[in-house]
Amino acid sequence: MKRALCIATASALLLALAACGKQDSTSSTPAQNAPAASAGDAAGSPTTGELTPGVLYCPGAAEGGQVLIRAMRLDGNLAGTAEGKINNKPLSDKDIRFIFELDEWVSVYLDTDESDGLTARLVPHQTDTAAYTQSFYEMASEDLPHLDLVKPEEADGEWGSFYLNPDTGNAGDYDLMIAKDGKPTAVVCLRFYNQNELSSKSDEELLQLMNAQ
Repeated sequence: MKRALCIATASALLLALAACGKQDSTSSTPAQNAPAASAGDAAGSPTTGELTPGVLYCPGAAEGGQVLIRAMRLDGNLAGTAEGKINNKPLSDKDIRFIFELDEWVSVYLDTDESDGLTARLVPHQTDTAAYTQSFYEMASEDLPHLDLVKPEEADGEWGSFYLNPDTGNAGDYDLMIAKDGKPTAVVCLRFYNQNELSSKSDEELLQLMNAQ
């Protein structure tokens, strides 16, 4: 009788210890859960995959590379007023105007310490940021806009301007790539519309169009 009681007690103790060990192993493995996204991951420039229109992406920054272009502003001469809602906004890395018409002059403003060696090219939109290499930049079509970016005398002056000719480009998404000595250092996705498709819209309508993207 005593022997049976001891066996039963030992079995119950073993079961309790096993259950306790199982509970501990489940609750002590937070590394298996997906990490929460940081504020920088949610709001900053992408490091892989698809670009967000109007958000500045700096190739190599995720690997600790130097960020040469801190912020950008793009103004157009056909759509939007100069009141600071569409054009003449503060330079930004996350709120850059990205909608323009074909044949609309786009003025480029930069926040950078660089004074020379900067160029820009408009290229067809790429779905993966891994495409933004020096060889890709150098092989870009000469039919699309390309320009030297010249540091202005005024601190807030224009670095250069371009337009997308409807004879060589269609409405759609493009990437404006900025390079230092031929190596891509900043990219922003832009969206071009057909002629007269935006110029009749108010600033509020243009903002709604950008916010809907």
